Amino acid sequence: MTADREGVVIREIVTASDTAWEGWKEVYLASFPEQERMSEAFFLRFFARKEIGEATQSHMLVMTPEAAAGQVLGLGFYEVSPVLATGFLWYLATPPVHRGRGLGARLYAELVGRLRAEKARLLLFEVEIPEVAAQESAEAAEFARRRIEWYRRLGAQVLCGVEYFQTVDGPAAPVPMHVMAHRFEPMTAEEVYELAAQFFGTAIQQRQSPTLK
Repeated sequence: MTADREGVVIREIVTASDTAWEGWKEVYLASFPEQERMSEAFFLRFFARKEIGEATQSHMLVMTPEAAAGQVLGLGFYEVSPVLATGFLWYLATPPVHRGRGLGARLYAELVGRLRAEKARLLLFEVEIPEVAAQESAEAAEFARRRIEWYRRLGAQVLCGVEYFQTVDGPAAPVPMHVMAHRFEPMTAEEVYELAAQFFGTAIQQRQSPTLK
């Protein structure tokens, strides 16, 4: 683990006793609405499994200044399926006060590099649908649009022609979301959908011929 030229470190958290865990939670709670969040109990179970050598394909990332290991500049949580050669990004965020510095893009690049090193062919993740976010506010809709365009600039595309509902481990009702895909090698939209369907199961349904936009 080494710091970049700005003194920023990206590393994994594998225990709740890590100095960055409390900061990770704060950024997480501030970045995602309740209906899109897994519970703290979910992450504590993740740590418990890590401690006994399980959950080896799930990873919690944190970005911190090298000189302040407890100050969280960004977070990520993802998993890898070796069988599908696919990564699944569940959460990626930076605190509002630190946005616009390129930290999120650096964290995403780190994630992509890790997945490539594990021979993944594809990364899948969920994003809010602007039209659905508009039911909350115009500001939420605009933020959802900007997030999609941000991921597009980094190489991802929206998987169109499908319907997907996100579920969490709390009482919240399933939330309709877009699925985005970042291909690391040539792959058709149909192939992307097939991999997504194998992982997400009945949460994703094809409504017309899949396309990537």
